[in-house]
Amino acid sequence: MIRDSLGVPLEPEDNVVAHDWCGDDLYEDDSVYLTEDGLVREEDMITYLGFVYGAPMSVSEYMFIKKEG
Repeated sequence: MIRDSLGVPLEPEDNVVAHDWCGDDLYEDDSVYLTEDGLVREEDMITYLGFVYGAPMSVSEYMFIKKEG
């Protein structure tokens, strides 16, 4: 175990093993989805879906748009 100058144990640094669709660091224990844009961290999936498909809408909003179109 590595220790600092006072003998306190240091935690090992996480090593970056990949980058996600935004270029952010990914680590070995991250959970990801494989998409056509690259890897998307599980907790970032809602943000990614909003980027790809736009903001969510209610079914009534969808029905209005469909009726108007």
